[in-house]
Amino acid sequence: MNRLLFFLFAILLAAAVGLSVAASDFAVLPMDLRIAEELQEETNPVFGGLMVGVSEVGRPFVAMALMAASAAAFALRRRWLEAVLLVSTISAFEVSSLLKRIVARARPTLEAQDSFPSGHVVIFMVFFGALGYLAWVHLSGYLRWTIIAGCALLIVLVGPSRVYLGAHWPSDVAGGYLIGGIWLLILLYAYRQARTVL
Repeated sequence: MNRLLFFLFAILLAAAVGLSVAASDFAVLPMDLRIAEELQEETNPVFGGLMVGVSEVGRPFVAMALMAASAAAFALRRRWLEAVLLVSTISAFEVSSLLKRIVARARPTLEAQDSFPSGHVVIFMVFFGALGYLAWVHLSGYLRWTIIAGCALLIVLVGPSRVYLGAHWPSDVAGGYLIGGIWLLILLYAYRQARTVL
């Protein structure tokens, strides 16, 4: 299992580094305009409302409240290690902020040099990925699958929502998934190692 995890980590890291370099060198990648135009041409109000709603979950205040509430839920059950894991997902904010400063890519609106990677996507990958993992490990039955499905759906939808709203290029979103996946693997590896010791 550790070997498989290392192999997956290496692939994600190589892809993330390559995409980060490309995003730093090019304001727009060939796929960006076409994908963004196709998404933004969608005029269905239900789809638009869904995109706005999902994106709102990623606002710092909302995301941090969800992190705190989920950590508290585990702490009340005396699952201290799990609570620490969920609190540690707050680090996703700093990871994405640091990389934004390094890459310094302009957003589609050209209002700021903080487009790559999408912070929303990084945060969703790390927090909802960790929450889904803990549901898989510690819960069973209907509740387990409901939480896993909800987390997976939010992770899948947040990327398109950021492009639809014009906040990021598709390559920013792809970078968010890659970097969020890497950070999630690091946190889950640390969690698993801690479980063997405590």
